[in-house]
Amino acid sequence: MNKCIIFGGNGYIGSYLAKSLKKKYKVYSFGNSDFSNIKKNKFSYTFDNFKKKIKKINPSLIFFLSGNSYPNNSNNKHLYDLKRSNLVIQNFLNALKEISFKGKVIYTSSIAVYGKDNKFKDVYVNEKSNLNPKNFYGLSKTIAEKQFLYFYHNFGIKIYILRLSSIFGIDLKKQVIYEIIKKIIDPNEKIISMNGKENDSRQFLFIEDLIKILLKLISNKKDFLLLNISNGKKYKIKKITNFIMKKLNIKKKIIYKNKISPEFPILKNHLLMKEIKNFKFDYFYKSLEKTINYWNKQ
Repeated sequence: MNKCIIFGGNGYIGSYLAKSLKKKYKVYSFGNSDFSNIKKNKFSYTFDNFKKKIKKINPSLIFFLSGNSYPNNSNNKHLYDLKRSNLVIQNFLNALKEISFKGKVIYTSSIAVYGKDNKFKDVYVNEKSNLNPKNFYGLSKTIAEKQFLYFYHNFGIKIYILRLSSIFGIDLKKQVIYEIIKKIIDPNEKIISMNGKENDSRQFLFIEDLIKILLKLISNKKDFLLLNISNGKKYKIKKITNFIMKKLNIKKKIIYKNKISPEFPILKNHLLMKEIKNFKFDYFYKSLEKTINYWNKQ
């Protein structure tokens, strides 16, 4: 049986992915002991440790999902992402070079590399659009992409870079959809206070759709891919909030803190749809309803 390593396997995406891969791969999941609070399957992400672990397991596929999982973590901490992501990635890639790794590496980047700005409202960006990160998280992801590109071009390591839109789904205890649901359900929250402005909108990607996409990309024969991972649509936060209240039969007043807030671009997914032909995304509000029902039962 083929072997697969998931670095960042204790995280939300990694946990889902590991379960889905077990039919075709012997899966090894690891977290970074220098940063992770989860006790199982951890080691320090040093060059030597990466080298020993990868050489011993000898996988044909590696997912690199480790790093900062939430942009707000790095606010006002200019070295946070550098330590958690970029220095670790350099150790990882150097280890792959040292052992002449011949398998495929899939790295999850972010929409944050494009930045966010008012001029991006209703603007589509593709994989060739300029990168213009607006925070340390986005900057770190941009640098990480350059690191992976360097090792692909100079050492022939097979690399897939995937720029993800905002993930949501069952059991994800972060991001705006989770925060809205919890505020609506919480009896102590009489008024829902929202960051941003009333007509804010954002792209979302259901975790089950992401996993299906990852499974399809595994069988791709190309040595390199750079893809926006998105359903190609934006959804208004106000409409999402009203939908959640209706499904829960709860009515609360909503206050929007800001009159002006930056907009994310819309990720164009044409290249993705060429690589995974005939793929159909789950209807957004159907996925949202699954998520609502899950948290309402907790």
